[in-house]
Amino acid sequence: MKISEVITELGITEWTMSGEPTTEEEFYSMFRKVMGADENGVGILSNDYFDLGVNWSQIQAKKTELEGNRKLEWDVVRGERDIKIARTDWTQLPDVPEATRTAWQTYRQALRDITTQADPSNITWPTEPT
Repeated sequence: MKISEVITELGITEWTMSGEPTTEEEFYSMFRKVMGADENGVGILSNDYFDLGVNWSQIQAKKTELEGNRKLEWDVVRGERDIKIARTDWTQLPDVPEATRTAWQTYRQALRDITTQADPSNITWPTEPT
């Protein structure tokens, strides 16, 4: 999860960041709070600790929380996926016609690949063969 996503989740608005910090030192050197605009409409940026509205500890705590939630979402998706695969196990038995087995193999592989999607709360499930 990107630090910019965490900052947004924390409700921090009007900010800019140059890069993706991985340490506290990098964060304080990259993050700027937009304090307003000058007479030419150019943003006035602050790197004063008290203006930022967030500190590295808060960011790390929120990131840990969000990643934990994301893991739980993926666990639910995997559970649904596993049920769908189990319900189609019959399609791979030796007495099932080859064309049927092949069609269902493709569907079952698409189910296995479901975890390559980016967002567990917005899964595009494959359509069962007809």
